[in-house]
Amino acid sequence: MVSQKISLYIPCYNASYYLSECLRGVFNQSLLPDEVIVVDDASVDGTAAAAGKFPVKVLRNPSNLGLAHSRNVALKHCRFALVASLDADCVPDRDWLIKLVKTIQNNGKIAGVGGRLKESVDTGCFSLWRAVHMKQNWGEAASDSVSFLFGSNNIFRKEIILKAGGYNSRYRNNYEDVDISERIRNLGYYLAYEPEAVTYHIKKDNLKSLFDTFWNWNFVFHEKKGYYRDFISARDKIEENIGLANRFLVDDIFSRRKDILYLDFILCFYLCIKDFLYIYTFRENREPVEIDRSFIPHLALLDLAFFYKFDISPSSIDTLLSEDFSFLQNLFAFILLSGTLIRDRFNEDNFFNILCRDLLSIFFFGEEAGIKSLAEKLKNLSFLNRDWLGFLEKKQQNLNTGFIKDYYSLLEKWLNSAVSQFPYFFDFIKDSQYVLKKGGKG
Repeated sequence: MVSQKISLYIPCYNASYYLSECLRGVFNQSLLPDEVIVVDDASVDGTAAAAGKFPVKVLRNPSNLGLAHSRNVALKHCRFALVASLDADCVPDRDWLIKLVKTIQNNGKIAGVGGRLKESVDTGCFSLWRAVHMKQNWGEAASDSVSFLFGSNNIFRKEIILKAGGYNSRYRNNYEDVDISERIRNLGYYLAYEPEAVTYHIKKDNLKSLFDTFWNWNFVFHEKKGYYRDFISARDKIEENIGLANRFLVDDIFSRRKDILYLDFILCFYLCIKDFLYIYTFRENREPVEIDRSFIPHLALLDLAFFYKFDISPSSIDTLLSEDFSFLQNLFAFILLSGTLIRDRFNEDNFFNILCRDLLSIFFFGEEAGIKSLAEKLKNLSFLNRDWLGFLEKKQQNLNTGFIKDYYSLLEKWLNSAVSQFPYFFDFIKDSQYVLKKGGKG
């Protein structure tokens, strides 16, 4: 028997693609919530219109203020003692809510209960990688004491969340769930996990959204470790990025998840470049990188390659471009140097061409034809001019030589170690790339 009324809220931003399916799951519950609130964080894609087709209360933030703020807005308007929440890209099983409610009512010291999130599309590479390396559940066994509740699907006692101070708006889109859980546990309450309360994750990722979400998930942890103070501190993060990618690769090789090995491999390159971009933009007090997708990247590459090839100075490389082009030229230096390590090991032009295209598609927006053209130029430069090691020694005002040198040396060490551990390492990666490009993108 349920003795308390229940509020349920869904915080969302540009979620029109998923929200209707989520709400259909909410209104198909064996135990219906007594009110449903949708908090629209200033979406621009019709999220409010999608919500308006259901009997819900829609609250709209005046601007995009982040997930933690939206949760606090929901709490302010929730009328009942028990407050459940769902992410907009999650669809609850019919008995999801009743399972959570029964668990939280069994023990007054339990402040919240989380359910088990399952990937609903588990046949594609992106969904499989997410299910393995971004798991949002605590396994198959129930527990009365877990360290935190995932924000994707849970129920809390409202008074205890408020007693803990509510969600910290500093954590705009990630870590707010870990932070509130820690503060609740510090008050002496418990957090429970009920694996029979199942929710299905219906998100469909591409390479950019998958890796950006992964980076955001781990950002606060790495920030607290001091990796993002400056470029010198970030050099330690390069080693951690490589170690993480290697752990994923080893685990997936031994678990025979060969289809996602390419994602493990390219993750290392992505993380190093993403870290560089974050420090360049926010720690160096520069404006966010805004790039004309047509000619500016080509101009930055032309300047870098031309002066590298024809500048005879033993200690420097000239440039005609300002610091505004710094991120672009460092990105191209990363890729060209990576090519010096990859071309002989993979012995295939097309592998590196696709790798270039994938990295550019993450950090650039634009027409696919333009990205393909730029990737082809990078591949040709890397293979035709086989010596780009001067980036490690010569100074160029837009290049961070120290960061690039550490990136190259650690990457070279990793690749040598990987092939000694797994003689067919590069064949595994090539085969996985082929699977992904042939349509394994679920």
